[in-house]
Amino acid sequence: MFGFAVDGSAQADLGLEVTVNRNPVRTGKDVQLTVTMKNFTGRMNAPEVPGLQYRYGPSTSRNSSWVNGKSSSELAYTWTYRVTATEDIQVPPMKMSANGKEVRSTGFTLRVAEGRQASGSGGQQAGGQGAALMDDLELVIEVSNRKVVVGEPIVASFKIYNRYNGLDVRSYELPKCDGFWKEEVTGPEPSWEPQVMGGQRYNVANLRTVVLFPQKTGKLVIEGFEMDGYIRTSFFSGQNVSARADAITIEVSPLPAPRPADNLGAFSRLSAEMTIKGEDFLANQAFTVDLTFKGQGNLKFLREPDLAWPSDFEVFDPEVKDALAINQNGETGSRTFSFVVIPRAPGTFELPQFQASYYNVRKGTYEQLSTEPVAIDVVRDATGGGESLSYNSKSDVQVLNQDIRYIITDYKRPIPRERIANRKGILFGGLLLGPLLFGGAWGVRRRREAERRDVVGTRKKKAGSKVRRELKTAKAHLQHPDKFYEAIGTGLEDYLLAKSKSTRATYSRTTILATLNDHAPDLTEAWNELLGDAEMARYAPGAAATPEVFWRRASELIDKTEIAWKS
Repeated sequence: MFGFAVDGSAQADLGLEVTVNRNPVRTGKDVQLTVTMKNFTGRMNAPEVPGLQYRYGPSTSRNSSWVNGKSSSELAYTWTYRVTATEDIQVPPMKMSANGKEVRSTGFTLRVAEGRQASGSGGQQAGGQGAALMDDLELVIEVSNRKVVVGEPIVASFKIYNRYNGLDVRSYELPKCDGFWKEEVTGPEPSWEPQVMGGQRYNVANLRTVVLFPQKTGKLVIEGFEMDGYIRTSFFSGQNVSARADAITIEVSPLPAPRPADNLGAFSRLSAEMTIKGEDFLANQAFTVDLTFKGQGNLKFLREPDLAWPSDFEVFDPEVKDALAINQNGETGSRTFSFVVIPRAPGTFELPQFQASYYNVRKGTYEQLSTEPVAIDVVRDATGGGESLSYNSKSDVQVLNQDIRYIITDYKRPIPRERIANRKGILFGGLLLGPLLFGGAWGVRRRREAERRDVVGTRKKKAGSKVRRELKTAKAHLQHPDKFYEAIGTGLEDYLLAKSKSTRATYSRTTILATLNDHAPDLTEAWNELLGDAEMARYAPGAAATPEVFWRRASELIDKTEIAWKS
């Protein structure tokens, strides 16, 4: 410690001043108290103030000046306290001895105010008019809405508000957001951007922005998060700082009743369109039918539509194509189900018309979706094929009737000369083609043998398509709850056994949930609830939801699991 020696004739006045960095303050937050000695130096301990709990300090600063032959100096000590009082705090006058004189400060009242008020449409908007009370270092979770319906997206941003110079963010960990399906918004690395709030300038860093889709009703909590940092107060010294964001509670309501049976969920907007790739439609030749959904919402939750195809059509499982963008507005884009269709007979056919509904969160009403009916004419192919075929499955028909050649029974009829002339060419082609066909057949055989050897791996790969077929089977028993829950319960268990590479002999709820937690942790609780409800419905009829609701829950959860499962 040192002071400035001054001529008696030009000696400046002595003074003691006590200030805080903000007034009012909030309970549970930090406040900085500064004691400034004017024109003298001295040592002092952290002042004891009822309602303030000492945390760390002091940091010091010095200033001196010479004006019109008169010198002056200031020595300031700054301590950081945590506000523990819930009512106004009286900061008493402080006194010190300087050059044989007593120097006193002026006491004042430190007002304790309530927390920051929410602004906007139910969300916590730190930049709004109600956000005047901010600490110099604040962590904030900003959400687009606090009251939503199940499935309605919420945009959540995790931010740092900072008024310090030279803050070095050392570590932070964002919450998992249990009960939500989470999609992260890709963006640049966090950086400080200036922003004025409540008449004060802050440097703001957006750590991350996510789009959250609530998966169940009730009050869901976005847990707070913590940050540790370091503030350099001088060239040689600094201090550690920490801050914590308050948790945010989201109130999730169910979709309003009566809910249509064909409802697809909650979206800001949604449309459906069916298109056909091709102009000439020949029997036994494939073409593609695309059903495309466009809109804003969680389009990844849209599952394969149940379409009533003509009986003479062979339809393969669709390829799903997503063109989605995750941004500050949520999830927008399209999801397309692309069906490969083979008409097995000529005739005029009408493609299935898709009809469904969705809940428009902007209008607060259910809206209908439908595609235009499309009729096509299927004609025989050039080789005369196209007669109706009888088959049991898609794999049963390997050679179509245009490939069939009649066996010559009249062997006495002479063979045309051109056949004799081309016999050498046929022989040569056969010699060339034979090894190729043999190699291809050998490759197919090896692949099938490998699949047979890896029975467990094959079960896992086909688990998704298998359980969807079982769901369709269960859906046929909606009017018979006992048969429905038995079928769907077994199907769900088989699905989880296949995904976890387990057998029914080793099945247990605990083991399955542990495996789920390793591969799809955000869905573990949802699966536990679903399996529990399935058991309740099977053994305590009338205690569970209706089969329609349960089927929809199961179908949606399987879709999420297929997307989220980490192999």
